[in-house]
Amino acid sequence: MLAATAASSGPVRPARNLLRAFLADEVLPHARAEERTLYRAARRDPGASLLVQALISEHRDLASRAATLGEPAQPAAIAAQAAAISALFASHAAKEDSLLLPALERSGAGLAALLAREPGLAGNQCAA
Repeated sequence: MLAATAASSGPVRPARNLLRAFLADEVLPHARAEERTLYRAARRDPGASLLVQALISEHRDLASRAATLGEPAQPAAIAAQAAAISALFASHAAKEDSLLLPALERSGAGLAALLAREPGLAGNQCAA
């Protein structure tokens, strides 16, 4: 959305603000909920420890990028920042789906119980 807005020379502020709000209101709270539940459970498995550290680092990177989104306020720069956030988010979600969740299932961590315990995860479509 930001790239299309920047390419059309349209105002980028509304699109940037939507992305900031999505990150602040959905993605980052979801990430904190994952750290409190899924990541804490996964840390009990020595084989998943490095994965959890990397995923937490990606959460910090997302938070940092969200905080600086739009600085500087040039449309092309904002579009590039948004593209980087999108790529990081997609890669991060793929790691959770293909590596973390199967590791939790193999460990017997009780994935359904973990999800039910954390309102920020249950029924939420946002994977961070």
